[in-house]
Amino acid sequence: MNGVTSIRRALREEFIIFCEADDDTGIFDQVDAFVKRSRNNETVQKVILWIPFIDPGDDASGNRDRYAIWEKIAKGIGNFQALREIAIEHSDYVNDEWEVLVPDWEILACILRRLRRGIDLRMQDGAVRLWDTETLPTFAGVIRGHPMIKSFSTGAGFPFHCLDILCSALLTLPALENIKLGQYDDEGPEEGQSFESMVKLLQSPILQLVKFESVAFTNTFSQAVAKALKERSEITDLRFLF
Repeated sequence: MNGVTSIRRALREEFIIFCEADDDTGIFDQVDAFVKRSRNNETVQKVILWIPFIDPGDDASGNRDRYAIWEKIAKGIGNFQALREIAIEHSDYVNDEWEVLVPDWEILACILRRLRRGIDLRMQDGAVRLWDTETLPTFAGVIRGHPMIKSFSTGAGFPFHCLDILCSALLTLPALENIKLGQYDDEGPEEGQSFESMVKLLQSPILQLVKFESVAFTNTFSQAVAKALKERSEITDLRFLF
């Protein structure tokens, strides 16, 4: 099957996967053909985005070449008329020396800039490595203030000691109606931790649905949720999943 035929077939599915390391669809090899054939597509509803990892010491020119391709892919994704969800996975995260690398959030930024309709942004449960403490502020900066994110899910891999950074960014999303927070192993809320940003988020006038999945509720965390609901909240659906 040639690249163009493979792209046509991919564009007839309800979801499409973008992964540099495993380009089954041929999109990365035939990116201009993808952009052309994505115009007015009304079939693709979900994008599965494998975020690659980079070595900060890599040659910047190589990254520029990568981003040039991703900018075109982002243009194609922006053409999807029925798009409603972007689910994020992670690619390989070590180099030849098995040194941990960092997620390249600029790729997500490329795509978010092209969106013309509201979407659900979801971190997959298996994407634990993407919640890198040092690069989380970069991720927060990428989503900050974005008008097309209607729903956000951390997946089951979020480290709650970073909750303030995340909630501060989510507070800036003008269309955010639904959130789902999931704990990673024993990295849940800590007793005595400050949850001021989360309280403010739960009191957002447009937030309607909140889910807590496998989250260990400490006294402090429970009190913070109760405070938000008691003082001011428009939440109509609150779910606890264990």
